[in-house]
Amino acid sequence: MTGQINVNKIAARTGNTITVNSGDKISGAAGSIIVPGMHIQTVLATLVQATVTISSTSFVDTGLNVSITSKNASSKFLVTVTGGAFYGKVNNNQTMWVTVQRNAGGGSYDYATGAYANNYGLMRLSADNGTWNIKPYSGTCLDAPSAGAGVVLNYRVVARVNQNAADFQAADRGIPTITVTEIAQ
Repeated sequence: MTGQINVNKIAARTGNTITVNSGDKISGAAGSIIVPGMHIQTVLATLVQATVTISSTSFVDTGLNVSITSKNASSKFLVTVTGGAFYGKVNNNQTMWVTVQRNAGGGSYDYATGAYANNYGLMRLSADNGTWNIKPYSGTCLDAPSAGAGVVLNYRVVARVNQNAADFQAADRGIPTITVTEIAQ
């Protein structure tokens, strides 16, 4: 016999635990069952293999960007930047800082949660005595933008240098990526 119970809330009769018998499961349409900490969706973007040289001492857009539309209010977003290869060119004191900025619903950009670190960002990449040095990079932050469901979040990777110029990416290196995963709270 199949039955249906229509309720707005399920609560334990005693205590605070509701038990589902072993072998049984609760199922529903996609997105109908949300558990805190659960992966909701993931988006990925890559940067076309072309040279991206940074010469600004202020954070500037690298061209590595991705957008995600939040499915739940108050979700957090795990943002990971990987790949590519920093190249310090000629200066042994060359440094590049890389981080992530986000805007919600087309507003102005701000740093993702934990991605500013007093203007140092998520990653610091440094040259080694003017030698040929190409270094891959990886950085992660857990952003908490307080966005409602259905809000478009635009993430972009930004970089700055301490002096001269350095390559964030070039055509002969690995492909940089930005991955954003929405996590239920």
